[in-house]
Amino acid sequence: MNVRGLRKTAANLEHEYQWLFERNPIAAQKQ
Repeated sequence: MNVRGLRKTAANLEHEYQWLFERNPIAAQKQ
């Protein structure tokens, strides 16, 4: 996997976590 692919994957993961936390206030508070 090249660096560009890793950065894209990291961005996708960050977006997914943000989406989950926005819909899960309890998890967001623990962060």
